[in-house]
Amino acid sequence: KPETVHWKAGIEHPLNKHLVSVSKPGQWKGASTGWIWTGSANAKWESGIPHPDHPHVETSSTEGDFLPETGYSWVDQKSKDNWEVRWIPGREHNKHRHVIATPNEGFWWPEVGYDWNKTNDKGNGILESGVHWSPGLLDRGNSHRRASALEGKWETRCETCDGKKIIPGGKVKCDKCKNGVIKKTKSEWVECEDCSGHGRKKEKCKNCGGLTVIPCPQCKGKLHFHFDGFAKTPCQDGLFCRNPFRINCSNCNFGLVTCPDCKGNGSYYRDCEECDGDGGWNRRRTYDADCPDCDNGWKPQPPRNCSSCDGKGWIPEK
Repeated sequence: KPETVHWKAGIEHPLNKHLVSVSKPGQWKGASTGWIWTGSANAKWESGIPHPDHPHVETSSTEGDFLPETGYSWVDQKSKDNWEVRWIPGREHNKHRHVIATPNEGFWWPEVGYDWNKTNDKGNGILESGVHWSPGLLDRGNSHRRASALEGKWETRCETCDGKKIIPGGKVKCDKCKNGVIKKTKSEWVECEDCSGHGRKKEKCKNCGGLTVIPCPQCKGKLHFHFDGFAKTPCQDGLFCRNPFRINCSNCNFGLVTCPDCKGNGSYYRDCEECDGDGGWNRRRTYDADCPDCDNGWKPQPPRNCSSCDGKGWIPEK
């Protein structure tokens, strides 16, 4: 009579050493971490299965090999017996691109410039949703840097306008004056002192000596002539002449005639030599005046677009 048999857990599969029995009859499981039962006597190596004895260590894609979980690294890279691992901030997730480890162990966040595709009710990102490039998002380590419209490109906050796009209005130093004062010139008429501004000076007549009359040029002041039958000559005796053949001078009055130079005025006017007959001259004078473009040397300046960033507030990085 044959002996009675029963199912027992933990027995190696006779056809596959990577399988062992479980408590339920006919059911199998992997004999070691990384192996899974796929039916009948078949088993396959599965990556990403946590090691039961070593935290944050999982199977790799290579059969029988183990690696630290994503975000971790071996403490001792050279030792095969040391299974201790440590969290590495900044390490990229091996399944989700542009997702990196945070300084807090076990937590992840998008690379700078990226943002979560989905968040939960608390506003925390959902890792499985992935990330996307987010133009305008500030660099978490540098608030003067943000993501541009092109993925992977960055812009720097304009130092001139501090990202505000415009330069506020204010006051600037006036470049046309000195402390609100400018130099101006104007012409002034200066009167000639020599002619008192008349342009002509009065002088005693040099011909008559100011007497207004001069001896008659014909009779030489003798009043009459002598005639000898051929010619007449001025009398030398004047009023005392007794010559019966004398002829009175018709050109003068008692031997005198009006001075032709001064026209009987005894004086005449001539152009002033000092001012050339102008009575004076124009003289340019420099004087201080208030600047019309500013207030005490300062000019008001309205707000204007920043020229450093063309009014955009941010400058693309090269």
